[in-house]
Amino acid sequence: LGAALWPLWCGRRRGSSAADWFVTSQSTPWLSLAMSLVASVVGGAEIAALVAGGTRVGLSSSLWLFAVPPAVLVLTYAVAPLLSKARVFTVAEYFGQRFGLTARVYVALVVALYQVLGRAVGLSLAADVLLRWVDDSIPPKAVAGALISVFGTVVSLSGMPGLLRAQVVQGSVMLLGGIGCAVMASDAMGGWSSLVEAVTHGSEAAKSGVRASFVELSGGEGRGDSFTVTSFLAGGPIIVIWLVCMNQQVVQRVVSTDSLGSVRAAGMVLGCFALVAPFAWCMPGIVARVLFPLELACTTAGCGDENGGMYFIMT
Repeated sequence: LGAALWPLWCGRRRGSSAADWFVTSQSTPWLSLAMSLVASVVGGAEIAALVAGGTRVGLSSSLWLFAVPPAVLVLTYAVAPLLSKARVFTVAEYFGQRFGLTARVYVALVVALYQVLGRAVGLSLAADVLLRWVDDSIPPKAVAGALISVFGTVVSLSGMPGLLRAQVVQGSVMLLGGIGCAVMASDAMGGWSSLVEAVTHGSEAAKSGVRASFVELSGGEGRGDSFTVTSFLAGGPIIVIWLVCMNQQVVQRVVSTDSLGSVRAAGMVLGCFALVAPFAWCMPGIVARVLFPLELACTTAGCGDENGGMYFIMT
């Protein structure tokens, strides 16, 4: 909290104009932009969900991340030039220029609703995981509400300059944390080959209810509780293109630099990160289910505590 709030608070001093508050006067370096995009698209809530998805159905729960690189291409080669040419700070402004006030208001309301509901649900999930290290008797929703209040207030004071500083810290921590979590899980299991053997033939499979499809991106037999390539192709790209290209969190970062080269370099970092994330966080979820079936209350029908995978792996 301190590492995130300090740069946010320091950034408040730079809020001398609307352009500075919204888009740092379009002076964001490409590496800062890259870390901020990573933290925006794959944040703490998404990490907690990826670990829980690994515990529930395996690697196939991360299929949506493989649509991020194509979506990044759309963002950097189609959406970013349009926004730059229109000289707008938000998606709603762009729609207002093209289609009028009604379109602007409608898009603004949709974006606001998505941000509020999405952050609330995501922070509740992240708080549920976080509280395991502190006091699991505290309601996760109360912690999520407190985080929203604190960060919302400080972000309002600091604007984009402070938020970018905070997300550089957050993105760096996630990269290092992802590597550390994957290494811990792999070491506990004895490597990827040992995990595959345990899932497909080991006695752990009968205890924890894991199946061979847990280590297949295709979703294996496509049971009702798993994801398949067909279901991903049907709805995944639409959702991910919205997440990357229409999400105000992403758009506002893209227009915080006046260089399309910086946008494309940052997009490349985001795309590469998205391809690594399934193995950094879904795989530990699978390992947790194999090694801690009793603690996670796992049976062939599922696990009673899917969100506990990260806690047991790291402790």
